[in-house]
Formats: sequence, C-alpha cells, structure tokens
Amino acid sequence: MGWLVRVKPLRGGTAGTARIVESHPHGEPGSRDSGEDSILLELNYFGTRAYDLTLDVQIPGEEPRRVSGRFKVPRRAENVGWLAPSVGVGLWPGLELPVRAGPDGVQIDWARFLDDPGRKKAQKDAAQVAYTERVAEHAAKHGGRQKGGR
Repeated sequence: MGWLVRVKPLRGGTAGTARIVESHPHGEPGSRDSGEDSILLELNYFGTRAYDLTLDVQIPGEEPRRVSGRFKVPRRAENVGWLAPSVGVGLWPGLELPVRAGPDGVQIDWARFLDDPGRKKAQKDAAQVAYTERVAEHAAKHGGRQKGGR
C-alpha cells in the first residue's frame, strides 16, 4: 500500500453502527509495530495506523454483538484538525462508527465516517467525555489530591 491511502466506500453486507468500547493504537507512532503505512508520519494525515478496537455492533434486525480485533485506520480518521490538540487521538470510547456486516465479519466504513459532517464534533465530544472520566477516576483513586500534593 502506498503512502496515500484512498478510502473507498464499502459494498455488500448490511449497514449498521458500532460504538467504540475500547480503543488502543497498536505500537508507538513511527515504530515498526505501529502498523503505520506512511512516509509523512509527522503530518498524521496520510497512510494507516493499526488499532486494537472493541466495538458494540448494532445491525438492524439482528441482536447486538461485541467484536474485538485489529483494524487498519486511515490516519485522516484520527484527525479533528490540522493543529488540534487531539490530533492522532480521535478514536475514543463512545464514538459511533458506520459499519457493514456480512458472513466474513464486520468492517468499518471509513469512507462514510470521513464524509460525515458531524464527525469532528462527535470525536471531540467523545474525547471530552473520556477525559472527564479519567479525571474523575484519578480523583477517586487519589482522594482528589494531585501528584506531589499534600
């Protein structure tokens, strides 16, 4: 695959949605095990990156199901803006993705996701919820004290 990834709409299967339950980029950016396929890593715009995702999948007329696996994610799907502070971290738990399900499993419809005009707001909202939850967990664990505090 070249450094410029062309995202094509998926055909076949049944359209549905998947909500991210867990999201972990595989490897450190730029490392051999990151799954990156880009020469222009610093721009974080071209190529792909491997993610380990757990998804709650809902297909109309079927029972909801949970799937986990490694997915190749277009780098553009991580971005919410060229210089946004959340560049590279746009796939937070709670984010809803379009999918297609068939006999071979579930595929994320990245073309549909990237074309969604509300995508960046949804990514920012999911990031804010995740951040708020982490702060609350930290406060509960440490009794509201900050690191180095009394």
